[in-house]
Amino acid sequence: MLPVGYAYIRYSTMAQAVGDSVDRQTNPLKAFTKATGVEVKEIIIDEGVSSYRGNNVNKGKFKEILDRIDKKIIRSGDYIVVESIDRITRQRVLDGVELLQSILKKGIKIYTTSDSRCYSYDDPSKDLETLMMIALIAKRANEESETKSFRRKSAWVDAKSLAISGVAKINKSNAPYGLVYDHAEKKFVINETEADEIRKIFELLKYMGVSNAIREVNLNSKRKWANRHVAHMIKSQYPLGVLRSQKRTVNGKKNFWNI
Repeated sequence: MLPVGYAYIRYSTMAQAVGDSVDRQTNPLKAFTKATGVEVKEIIIDEGVSSYRGNNVNKGKFKEILDRIDKKIIRSGDYIVVESIDRITRQRVLDGVELLQSILKKGIKIYTTSDSRCYSYDDPSKDLETLMMIALIAKRANEESETKSFRRKSAWVDAKSLAISGVAKINKSNAPYGLVYDHAEKKFVINETEADEIRKIFELLKYMGVSNAIREVNLNSKRKWANRHVAHMIKSQYPLGVLRSQKRTVNGKKNFWNI
């Protein structure tokens, strides 16, 4: 059987979903086929998933790719096509290199469209070059993510300090569903249209299950409700006015508590 390509597209923030991230990563696929003669069989997209802590590898769509490699659904000689190595991993160098090497050793080629480079286990004479290249790219990507993470944490600490002191509000442009920030009044107010949907869900839950409740609400709702949205409201207790905070542990795991 002829080898085929599996294009892997990943973006880490939902804001990129409405930007050019997906188009930028998919547009070069025709050039890949023209350069290699290999058709792209499938495009696999990880939406809003970070590779900095390995979320895409542990529970995202890339985990499914790894599982398919292990099951030989993606076979030796096939290609994983990505914009750059950092689409697969932004983890620390040793972890990132280990992941990439494990893929290459199973006969899967990794093709990066940004520089038209193919990484492969076929030619032992290129082992050092391949190792150096993926290590350097992984290192750069990890350092970029560490810098972004530090800046986000610093900005969040500053924002919380301003909120506590009463100088500014947090999430004015991204208020929880059911609320909206009134710039004239300088406070959050209830968005009655959205709030009515939430009220209706809880009212319906007195008489029916979650699936039936959201099915009825979705007939006229602004957003597309799903079971997970209701589960999140119940677990977080947001509709009761509870503030749910989170903090990451040293290993990156999220800890939540209600205030």
